This record gives sequence, C-alpha cells and structure tokens, in this order.
Amino acid sequence: MALIKCKECGKEYSDFLDDCPNCDRAKYVQSSLYINQQLVPGEYLIYKCKIHWQIWILPIICSLVFGPIILGVFLLGERGGVFLCAFILFIIWLSAYIRYTGTDLAITNKRVICKFGFIWRKSYEIHLDKIEGVILEQSVLGRIFDCASVVIRGVGTSSAPVPYILDFREFKQKLMMECESYRK
Repeated sequence: MALIKCKECGKEYSDFLDDCPNCDRAKYVQSSLYINQQLVPGEYLIYKCKIHWQIWILPIICSLVFGPIILGVFLLGERGGVFLCAFILFIIWLSAYIRYTGTDLAITNKRVICKFGFIWRKSYEIHLDKIEGVILEQSVLGRIFDCASVVIRGVGTSSAPVPYILDFREFKQKLMMECESYRK
C-alpha cells in the first residue's frame, strides 16, 4: 500500500481509496456524531463497521412466545398481566435497539474507535501502532449467520471486544492494512 498525493488539496491518502477523504469526507464514509467528535485534525475515517442483524433474533423469538400469552391474558380480562408481558417484551426490544444503534466501530488513519451505549457509554480507542492483533470469535450462530465478535488486542492488557460484527473479514483486512501503512 502506498500514499498518493491529492491533486485538489495536496494531502496524502492511501492508494486503496477511490477518492481523497480530506476533500469530501461526507461522500466517503458516513460516521456517527460520536466518531466525528472524536476525530482530531488530520485524522479521517477509513472504515465503519455495522452490527449484524442477528441481534434481533432474541426479540423476535420473545415476541413469538409472548404474543400469544399477551393475547390470551387480554382475552381473560387480566389487564395487569397484559401490561406486565407487554412491558417485558418492550424492554427486550429496547435493549436490542440500544445495542444495535449505540454501537460504533471505526478505523481511522490513526486509531480504532469502539463505542457502546447511549446514556451509559463505554468506549475504547487504540492507536494503530499499539495494536498487537485481532481475535475473531465465532459461535455456532455466528458460523451459521456469518458474523463474529472481534477483539482488538492492544499493547499490554488492553483489549476492545465488539460482538456481532457484520463484515468482520473486511474489517480485519482493512485494520491490518492500515496498521501496516501507519508503521511505515
């Protein structure tokens, strides 16, 4: 991988990119507000991961189980039971939604940024020169649905685990390419 000098802005960027990310960053990769706020001058987004749809399996199964129960309890006239079952189902769907929309994983030209949650937030930022390796963990469902949990190992004991990554092979490839170019 080599660096190319942009004809418009004069800044260097990786040759595997089609366009200069410094000139038109919004056209290149859409990122979350959190990731945009974390970028420092001269840093740009290379790749952003998405969470696999597998995260919705538990809420769907629970809906199939609780749906008939809610209907049966409603027909019996037990309003309290209907409310309780509907509330439990709502919490399960809300939990999956927060996990799905509140997880960000991005590779920039300088570091990897991982963020989890909305109100309660946990984030990891590991500089590319501090990354020792990437571990992919796949469960049986992960093998069936082609997704994996990614654990980014940093120097020392730091690690950033991110479950249910959709394009985990592409993420790992881009991360390794970016680490190599950063170290040169």
